[in-house]
Amino acid sequence: MRQNRTSAPTNIDIAAAKADYTYTISKDFKVEAGVKLSSVTTENDYRFELFQQNGWISDPGKTNYFTYDEVIKAGYLNASKTLTKWNLQAGLRAEDTHSKGNSVTNNQI
Repeated sequence: MRQNRTSAPTNIDIAAAKADYTYTISKDFKVEAGVKLSSVTTENDYRFELFQQNGWISDPGKTNYFTYDEVIKAGYLNASKTLTKWNLQAGLRAEDTHSKGNSVTNNQI
């Protein structure tokens, strides 16, 4: 009979901050702006082991230590105007994302 065991501890750290601002120019015209920053870091240590003779040994084909980092920066600008029968709105959003996955076990980024 073949015995195996697994362990998969995972750490996840998430941080986020945002700020929004609204400026009313007149009763029918306003401008809004905002920024957001978020960061995610994960650490996965998946271990797969087989029992052979008198002890547990790691199965390198299934074991993997993997880290992932992601930072997102975003901003927006929006303007809205109310006309007699119409509401007009225009906006712009920009986002910059940096991410990196690293399989430490396989030495691959």
